[in-house]
Amino acid sequence: MVDSTVSLKTQDERLRKTPLIRKLLSRPELGAVAGAIVILLFFALVAGDTMFSARGIARFLESSALLGILAIPVALLMIGGQFDLSVGSMIAAAGAVMGILASVVGLPMWLSILVAFG
Repeated sequence: MVDSTVSLKTQDERLRKTPLIRKLLSRPELGAVAGAIVILLFFALVAGDTMFSARGIARFLESSALLGILAIPVALLMIGGQFDLSVGSMIAAAGAVMGILASVVGLPMWLSILVAFG
């Protein structure tokens, strides 16, 4: 009877040793990290030395900060299950309101921004 329980334990997939590569491939973060490394290497080869200078780093950090300011709240909404599609339309509407008030109506920019926020 003891021999049959031992053979059942060795057949159970939860008790088997899984290889390290299989554990790594089952993690979704590994794909994002690998993609980021491939993209970084591509741009490092194409852009040359200018990408890793102070000016080059400031250029791509500026554009990624603009995208991150918009993407982080949307990602948090999606993680929390409160997916909201109105973010894009509100950004476009606020930009249009601010532009019309500043250029056509002639309001100061700070007042146009406050009205667009409202």
